Amino acid sequence: MRVSVLTFAMTALVMAPVAASAQERHAADEPALQEHARALTHGAHHVGVRLAWSNRVDARVREHGGEHEDATGFGVGLVGELPMWGPLELEWVGQVDRHGDALQLTEELCVKAPWHLSADVSVFLGAGGLLRQHSHGELLSGGVVGSAGGTYWLSEDTGVMVELEVIEDLALATREVEGIVTVMVRFDAQPPWTQAR
Repeated sequence: MRVSVLTFAMTALVMAPVAASAQERHAADEPALQEHARALTHGAHHVGVRLAWSNRVDARVREHGGEHEDATGFGVGLVGELPMWGPLELEWVGQVDRHGDALQLTEELCVKAPWHLSADVSVFLGAGGLLRQHSHGELLSGGVVGSAGGTYWLSEDTGVMVELEVIEDLALATREVEGIVTVMVRFDAQPPWTQAR
């Protein structure tokens, strides 16, 4: 009996710091978990305006030893995010880009998986598809997009998102890398299906 009590006491002494550390980590994660729970319950949405710089490589031109004439472009767009099932988020982007004297309108629909490092900082990976309308050449094209980045919330409602996107335009056989900075605004918009009747 004395051995059992001694063993229990020593185990408690050893495990106390581990339990305290786990509790501290849980407390640090709590704001981020609460934020996502609030988003799922109350429909916290993110909207933003983004600026993009892009570099495009035309695979068909490169195969023949040439260079793409208008490889660099600039764009401005609107972003909307809303929570989905589990930790996932759905993002819609509408963006206008200029490459040389040509304009293109891009619409993206992506699923993003965020990791909340704290209540103010999160990183994410995303993937989805896109459709494009062009002012020159092909009227319509489509492809896939992958993204990685992070968001820092400067205040309760305003944040900055920095993102890197890789776009494969399957119809035009081009690959594009975009660096993006987005100013985000967070607001509660409770969907009708979550309102109390």
